[in-house]
Amino acid sequence: MAYDPEAEGAHCSSCPLGGKERQFVPPAPPASGKVKLVIVGEGPGRTELFKGQPFVGQSGRLLDTLFAEAGSKDWRKDAFITNSTLCRSTTDLELEEATACCAPRLLKELQALPKKAPIVTLGKPATKVILGVNGIMRARGFVWKTREIADNVVKAAKRAAEKEVGEKVPLQLRAEALELRAKLSGRTVLPSIHPAFVLRSEIWRPVLGVDLDRVVRLLKAGGRLPLVDQDGEYRVVTKKKDVEKALASLGPEISHDIETDDKDPIIAQIRCVGVSDGEKTFVIFPWVSKVHTPLLNKCFKKRTVIGHNSFAYDSIAEAREGVVYPKKEEDTLIAHHSFASHLPQGLAFVASVFADCSPWKITFKHGAAGAEKGIPPSKLPPEDLCRYNAADCRITIQVWKAIQADLEPEMHTYLHDKRLAAMCRSMQVIGIPVDQKHREYLSRALQRRANRFLRRMRALTGKKSFNPYATADLRYAFYEKFKAPVLVITEKTGTPSTAATVLQQFAQSNTRYGKLARYVLKFRGARGTRQRNIEGVYVHRDGRVHASWKSFGTMNGRLSCKMQQLPKMANPKRPILEDRIREIYVAGKGKVFVYFDLSQAEMRYAAHLSGDKNFIRICSEKDVHSMNACLIFPEAKKYILEDKAGKGKAFRDIAKNVGFAINYGAGEVTLYQRLQAQSKKPVSMKVVRQVLSVLHKEFRDHFKYVDRNFKDVEQCGYMRSPLLGRIRWFGWKPSLQEVMNTPVQQVVADYINQRMFEMEDRMAAEPKKFGKCQLVFQGHDAALYLCDEGAAEENMVGLIKEVMERPVELKNGLSFVVPIDLKKGQRMSDVA
Repeated sequence: MAYDPEAEGAHCSSCPLGGKERQFVPPAPPASGKVKLVIVGEGPGRTELFKGQPFVGQSGRLLDTLFAEAGSKDWRKDAFITNSTLCRSTTDLELEEATACCAPRLLKELQALPKKAPIVTLGKPATKVILGVNGIMRARGFVWKTREIADNVVKAAKRAAEKEVGEKVPLQLRAEALELRAKLSGRTVLPSIHPAFVLRSEIWRPVLGVDLDRVVRLLKAGGRLPLVDQDGEYRVVTKKKDVEKALASLGPEISHDIETDDKDPIIAQIRCVGVSDGEKTFVIFPWVSKVHTPLLNKCFKKRTVIGHNSFAYDSIAEAREGVVYPKKEEDTLIAHHSFASHLPQGLAFVASVFADCSPWKITFKHGAAGAEKGIPPSKLPPEDLCRYNAADCRITIQVWKAIQADLEPEMHTYLHDKRLAAMCRSMQVIGIPVDQKHREYLSRALQRRANRFLRRMRALTGKKSFNPYATADLRYAFYEKFKAPVLVITEKTGTPSTAATVLQQFAQSNTRYGKLARYVLKFRGARGTRQRNIEGVYVHRDGRVHASWKSFGTMNGRLSCKMQQLPKMANPKRPILEDRIREIYVAGKGKVFVYFDLSQAEMRYAAHLSGDKNFIRICSEKDVHSMNACLIFPEAKKYILEDKAGKGKAFRDIAKNVGFAINYGAGEVTLYQRLQAQSKKPVSMKVVRQVLSVLHKEFRDHFKYVDRNFKDVEQCGYMRSPLLGRIRWFGWKPSLQEVMNTPVQQVVADYINQRMFEMEDRMAAEPKKFGKCQLVFQGHDAALYLCDEGAAEENMVGLIKEVMERPVELKNGLSFVVPIDLKKGQRMSDVA
């Protein structure tokens, strides 16, 4: 008898794919006739449509390989295989709508299968239908039990669907799916990423492999896996003698976690503290600092303490309570980042790879009902809070033990990054002083500036409600009212684009749409600068901004912080309001900022890493950009060298942006768009092609070096940084642009970090000489110190010159000096 999707519950008549009227791929029952495993994918591909069976194309072959690696070559024999939609979709929107129409069919089929058979959902659509969780990365890697759905929830959904008017059916479909999902409660579900995603992004292959290995282990264990967050007792202790006895019973290596009432560790109040040695787990609740801090310090003194993101959070909050971390401080987040910087770093993700867990983060912090909006720890009831804290501790120490095999080869990076994390912690705790009055003045001035441009836009368009953020308003004004040319079509909607790059090109035109584009860009600049850099930045009670600095925020060893995005003054003589944000940060009475910046470091390193003699010659000059301009525009050499602020400026500006092509591998279209956006005068495509031609001819050895790196990455899937040896994974289908710039970014990061460690050691060894000189800001190739005026300030200047201007020694035998720009001043805007 032919399979009929509609008879099985699918709403084919409402489906954008046409349902049973077009070719579809029915579910494939197991060859053995016994269902021991259920696989649910997204939808069939071309091969599946041709053969009429699910997972027989590239995705299916990848599943075969990974299941075999996990020890199950014949996994298909006992597997019921299906998809969230039986027809092939070509767009994300089609897939989403088709999945909703097919959901009742899928859920009815699952109900008919043995309850003991675990369900493996591959991809977002299947996971959302079965678990109701929107986001595969939140769901994958955990052992789920489908939740119970109360009758009143189902009835409420039905009532809402009945009120829906017209031919639309989404609410009706959702209500039907919810009712059917309620009948699946208690089933074991193991979500993972779809094999097709792995085929597009190979660096995720090990993650899918880990998830399928868990599936095989679950089957071999008879359907029950010990879960780290659930299996194992914990005890809540409060009284001094109970806490002291509990802590004394722990082994030499313990994990540690805290729960607080705020995301900001500078102001957060501790609610409870958990510790675990893997065998015994204790939660100190409620936390009483005067009683518990001395006991915790005594415990820490003799043990290795392991946390997850403890450098950037736990240790900062606890330091305010007097808790002292030991020298043996370990961190699973930093450890994981040291060998897998290309993957997410949160505890939930790391645990999903290195431990067997239920989705405890969602269960506790998002409520047992799986609510999308998180419940902060301050709102969790005491029992759930303590259980959650205990789970975090048990999982952290399990991850630490499991991670050692992967960590050992990258221990050099881990030790470096721990020190980097300690430097970040210090910057966060110290903070940067703020001139509150000037901050308020700039906030008001930017608001007035934004309002002024908003009035001009509304007058120009004749629309009192014109919204410069509304795509519909922009499209109407530019393309219907002012007849602007269509430069780009938005792929998703098929309509003319109003993206910032398009507006920047419009702004070059002396037309009404050009004037409107200029108003929109200036309005957004003023409004965005105010919101991001003033109103969106919290000033603490001590009058300082304590920004969060992350040692794990990038894949190349660079630090990450919102402070690095503070706009600089493009024209110090005539600065616009948007460029004056750094004026807010002030050293204060008796203090001074000392700042240094590596001069055109990326270009210099790129030249010496490649060994290109022409490139090295250019970079040996003080102003690399001017020398590049002379190379590209020899006819304008006189202006470039003798009239830098006048006729030569345009040529130098082009050359400066050309660095984008040298270091980032930008092609002619990308470079053309960048130059159009950055240059005051339009630059033709002919000039862009001329520029690229000159570069590839003059710096041929540099581009050969890039080609060698690219071929090496294609062979092994990764690259190591030139100084530290940090590993950076790309997969076997790398992007040329990423491969081109990665070693340059890595080597600059390693260089500045290692030399700042050296300066930190010198300052610590001679405290009288340097006083209270403190690092408060680190850009990608710059740093800012807050120093006492006088001797400490001068000593800091001398130390920076001595350390940072010492020659760099590369492994290829080349040696060179990176010049620095060194400044002192009262405000950040004076120096940076």
